[in-house]
Amino acid sequence: MKPGKIFHLCFFFVFLSGYSQNNHTVDSIKKIISEAKTDSARIKNLRNLAYYYNMTSGFDTAISYANTALKIAGKAGDSSGIVGIYSSLGVSNWNMSRYNEALKLYLKGLKYCRTPSDYSVLYNNIGLVYWDKGELSTALNYFLLSYELDEQLNNLDGMSSSLLNIGLIYDDLKDWKNALKYYFKSFSICKKIKDEKGMALCYNNIGKVYGSNNDTYKAMDYYVKSYNISKRIEDKRNMAMAGNNIGTLYLDKGNFEEAWKYFDQSFNLYKTIGDVSGMLLPMGNLGDLYNRKQDYAKAEAMLKEQLRICIENEFLDDQVLAYKGLSIAQAGQGKYKEAYESSTKYNQLNDSLSKLNNVSSLNDIQKNYELKQKEKENNIKRDADKAIASSEKRRQNFVIVAVIVILLVVIVFSFFLFKRFKITKQQKEIIEKQKEIVEDQRKEVLDSIRYAKRIQNTIIASDEFLDQHLPEHFVFFKPKDIVSGDFYWATETERSSLQGQPGYKLSTIDHKLFYLAVCDSTGHGVPGAFMSLLNIGFLSEAINEKKITETNQILDYARKRLIGSVSKDGQKDGFDGILVCFEKEGTTNKKITYSAAYNSPVLISEGKIIELGVDKMPVGQGERTEPFTLHNIEFKKGDVLYLYTDGFADQFGGEKGKKFKYKQLNELLLANYAKPCSEQKEIFSSAFDTWKGTLEQVDDVCIIGIRL
Repeated sequence: MKPGKIFHLCFFFVFLSGYSQNNHTVDSIKKIISEAKTDSARIKNLRNLAYYYNMTSGFDTAISYANTALKIAGKAGDSSGIVGIYSSLGVSNWNMSRYNEALKLYLKGLKYCRTPSDYSVLYNNIGLVYWDKGELSTALNYFLLSYELDEQLNNLDGMSSSLLNIGLIYDDLKDWKNALKYYFKSFSICKKIKDEKGMALCYNNIGKVYGSNNDTYKAMDYYVKSYNISKRIEDKRNMAMAGNNIGTLYLDKGNFEEAWKYFDQSFNLYKTIGDVSGMLLPMGNLGDLYNRKQDYAKAEAMLKEQLRICIENEFLDDQVLAYKGLSIAQAGQGKYKEAYESSTKYNQLNDSLSKLNNVSSLNDIQKNYELKQKEKENNIKRDADKAIASSEKRRQNFVIVAVIVILLVVIVFSFFLFKRFKITKQQKEIIEKQKEIVEDQRKEVLDSIRYAKRIQNTIIASDEFLDQHLPEHFVFFKPKDIVSGDFYWATETERSSLQGQPGYKLSTIDHKLFYLAVCDSTGHGVPGAFMSLLNIGFLSEAINEKKITETNQILDYARKRLIGSVSKDGQKDGFDGILVCFEKEGTTNKKITYSAAYNSPVLISEGKIIELGVDKMPVGQGERTEPFTLHNIEFKKGDVLYLYTDGFADQFGGEKGKKFKYKQLNELLLANYAKPCSEQKEIFSSAFDTWKGTLEQVDDVCIIGIRL
């Protein structure tokens, strides 16, 4: 099961007994039943016992007490009691994942409904059954019916339940905007009535939406809130649900140990409460985890067990995901025939579900509901019009008097308004002058920044200098603002064979050294530009003044200077980047070395992409302070070396407004590396603008490609 496909159940059970286990113990209720003198008292307390065992996962016991109550209620002709009992029986079977049986019981209960409250409870529970079965159109219809009735009754508890359930439908359809709208509506009601269990469920579902949109920080925040509330109130079901979702975030980060811990805890909690449907969630995620670890045998065993449960209980959604994961596990073991069969079943089921959950059908249901609401509003308006017509004569005299009074007031106020107009006119003139001053100041600031850009352009590597040392290359440089925190810089020096040896005053020049840096300074715009000038200065100082030749020692020196100059007040400014050294004999690259802080160089050789090593620490104040690593690049003639910052990968865009990401960027490089460098630059520029579309550029962008 993919981490993004996280099911999250909504358990708002509305019982009619009004029982609270804080007020009665099981023994006291049994005593009341034995001493009860009326059938209604016996029915009420038998339902209380069924409610208690439903809430404590004793579902078989709950069914036993509910059936006893049903016999008594049937003989007594207690319709209201019968509705509540069928609701209780349905909930017990639903908790045990017997969805078809639960649906039959709820439909039987509908025959005995006499009040809107009775219908509301059953409609909500019927909707949950259809949601679990994957029949979203039918589920939405019942949730809307339940909400409409609860709204009429001003039943806030029921309204919050229906709103959350409606959110589930849009969540499954990946309509995130509507899903969040309904989740937050439900949360506001839960908070108002101090329903902590409902708040925990809302937090969990809101986290699911942010997780689906790759906002890992917000997703984790909401999941942890849900988990902590559920743990405090000892709600094992929602603890299992939130824990499973936390595990998926760790799985996405590649933290398999933490992911396994949460999935295992979630599975055991679901198993403890007998929730078969819930157990499928961590089972599918454990299968995914084993697939990612390439432990395909364990993945296959786990997913086959999950599939068996799905087929037994007719869980179509989970069958689709189980077949998908199973095909990966089987292919990983070389079982290609079985993998093909699993993949075929996945496609068939997925197509069936797409037809079943037709979005236009859901939209029709929503529109029908809105039309009904509009019709109610029109009826109210017609009644209001009649009332207005009947009292019109009485109002006419009042209107005449009111008009006279208003005219007098207007005359009086006109005088004051005229005076005010003169004052306003003067104020407007003052504002216009101030606006001119602000515009002049703004122009001065922009002129200063543009001049700073010219200064920055003289410091970064010129095209002529790069052409001398890199015969075939391209530079794609696109600052977010006028000036940039990203920079590319180059310099040339020489290595002497006798340097540093005692007894020699002169040195013999053996090789020329050409350095190229592609870096991302802290910040962008003017602050970033200042940092880039400072960073270039320290790199130049290390190479040209201190005569340091090894790239790792150059970065160590720059870090030392940054910490000593800009980190005195606790700031952590500096840069991430790559420094490459081309050691040449004549015009031939004899050797290429580099050091990298966070940003990794990429080498494409013979159609294969290689992400080179990198130190996960900045050039500046950071958690790690060990020396940077000196790396050698093994290359062949015709290979292409790419150096880039994070601006391209972090740009939001595309149809869903998501980040471009490094994987997609590297695939773009691989698809175009064989083309001339000048053509590559145009391709990357066009790809960036197309992806960004009308969205704002979020960071500076710099990519340099070099054919070796």
